[in-house]
Amino acid sequence: MMALQIEKVSERLDANCKAVMFEFGINKQFEPFGVNRDAPLWKHLAINKLLDLGIIVCEVTAPCCYHYRWTEFGVEVYKRPKMAEVIQE
Repeated sequence: MMALQIEKVSERLDANCKAVMFEFGINKQFEPFGVNRDAPLWKHLAINKLLDLGIIVCEVTAPCCYHYRWTEFGVEVYKRPKMAEVIQE
C-alpha cells in the first residue's frame, strides 16, 4: 500500500518540487529548513505543493517563527530509486 502511495505522489511532482527536494534533502540530512520570503515565487509554490502532498510539514516554533520538516513519507518518496536519479540530474 505504501509503495503505491509513493508511486502516485512521485508522479505528481514537477521539476520545481524536485528542485526544492534536492536542495533541502539528503545533502542536508533532511534537517528542518526555512525559505526566505524573498525566494522566487516558483520555490514558494513548490513548497505549497510538497505540503499538500504530505512530503513536508510546517512546524511553528514560536510566534511568527516556523520551519518546514520532512515527513517520514517524504523521505521515502525522496529515497525511491527512480526519484533519486531524477532529482540528482
